Amino acid sequence: MPLFKRTQKSVASRFKGNLDYYTRPSLLRSMRGWLFFFAIVLGLAAVPAFYWLKGPEKIFNVGPISRAHAPIANDCNACHPQLAQIKANRKEARQILGEPYWSRIDQSCQTCHFGFALHVPNTVNTDSPATPKAAEASSCSSCHREHITANKMVDPTEINCMACHNRADLMKVSAQLGAGIPASKFPGRRPDGLTYFQKKRPPNGYTQVFAQFDNGHPEFQIHEEKLKDPNPLRYNHWRHEQADIPPTEKGERLQNNCVFCHKPDLRGNFQKLTFENNCRTCHAIKFDPNTPGLEVPHGRPSEVREFLRALDIKYVEYFTKRGDGAKARENAGNALRSLIQTYGVASGDGSFGKLETQVFYNGIAPSGGNNPFNRNLNVSERAQFTGCAYCHTVAPAQANVTPVLAKTVIPDRWLVNGEFNHNKHLMMGCVECHNTIPKSRETFDINLPTQHSCTECHNSGPKGVKNDCNSCHHYHAPGFKTVNAPRTADASDAHGAPVVAPTTKSMMLGAR
Repeated sequence: MPLFKRTQKSVASRFKGNLDYYTRPSLLRSMRGWLFFFAIVLGLAAVPAFYWLKGPEKIFNVGPISRAHAPIANDCNACHPQLAQIKANRKEARQILGEPYWSRIDQSCQTCHFGFALHVPNTVNTDSPATPKAAEASSCSSCHREHITANKMVDPTEINCMACHNRADLMKVSAQLGAGIPASKFPGRRPDGLTYFQKKRPPNGYTQVFAQFDNGHPEFQIHEEKLKDPNPLRYNHWRHEQADIPPTEKGERLQNNCVFCHKPDLRGNFQKLTFENNCRTCHAIKFDPNTPGLEVPHGRPSEVREFLRALDIKYVEYFTKRGDGAKARENAGNALRSLIQTYGVASGDGSFGKLETQVFYNGIAPSGGNNPFNRNLNVSERAQFTGCAYCHTVAPAQANVTPVLAKTVIPDRWLVNGEFNHNKHLMMGCVECHNTIPKSRETFDINLPTQHSCTECHNSGPKGVKNDCNSCHHYHAPGFKTVNAPRTADASDAHGAPVVAPTTKSMMLGAR
């Protein structure tokens, strides 16, 4: 049986006279488009609605959360509190929406990382240099970027630093802003206990425009201003390099042997220089060659004076300890008379006032080849004591008044605004960088490398080693504290600087 096929003519005949067909479509036909639209909208809204009500918030993350912040990866409000605040208070919502987008994020950062100073007070707003703002214009998130990796947070790069330090307009405004800020508002002494040479802030601050460390970076301030070491201790590097200095008891020589005194520590710096650890080996304070085990104490002048005034007792103790027994007093008397006869150090009244004068100012060791302090070949018995004033600055004192010695200040670090690790440079000879040492005859010489000497290795050339900003510099101003450290910002040390807990190297370096 053939199938019935409707033709256009048959269909038209069926609806003949029904003109409403063309002007009034059926309900299903008219709603079909709207039903399709609402189905799509409801489908798209269902997914976030599900996670909003029941699921984790990670669906909203634009990328992974770094390892350090993994515990709060599914808690958006930990860093982005705007949503909860907007839902709770419309007035505050308008305030939040009118703020810079990172303002509340920074507040969230500082709930854990509190006490961080965002660079120096004359930081300006990179968006509007004509109307500079303080460091609040800098954002944590401008350099510390999240949602990039699930491993360690990506370190800031020198691009962050050059966003300001390579812009003449920003540096000009920053210098103008800094001129109206007291010097006390800028970072001063380091809070980690390192002493250093106190430099003055340049008139325009540190606002020189440059592109890279080997392209326009200014010379180190110590060399730029030809600063001098204020340490009153008399020391001569050149003298200690001469061949006539005999070896130590262990056979060690000082010539080309910087590590004899400068011993590196685990931090990449050097151990603190002290008389006991570095000087006593060669500069024994032995005043009598006949009693090599008896030495003037090295310390406060009052202790030296007390030792000399009790010298007769010290001699008895020395010979008793040596095992002279009943002859200890007799030998002590003979040694004391020999000392007085040789050097004439007894006063007319029988006291040891002259001895004190000699020890503090002149020394009691004769000069020249007949020096009995150096006649013994045995290094352990060699004495070279030539008076406190041989190394120290001794202020003249009246009779029966203890002399005053100028305080010795030996810095642990010199370039405190730059991070440097000597342990990474041990393959190099010291004089390769400290090339002024062999000719340094004055204590006030500062024998540090120049910026140019550093760029010989740390440059942007094909064979250059790392030379980005965070290799040496911190972004945060000194005075910051570790996470969850006690808040002690109100306390001050003797210099008026805030007392704060030390921290590890900050990796936030951008100049924004």
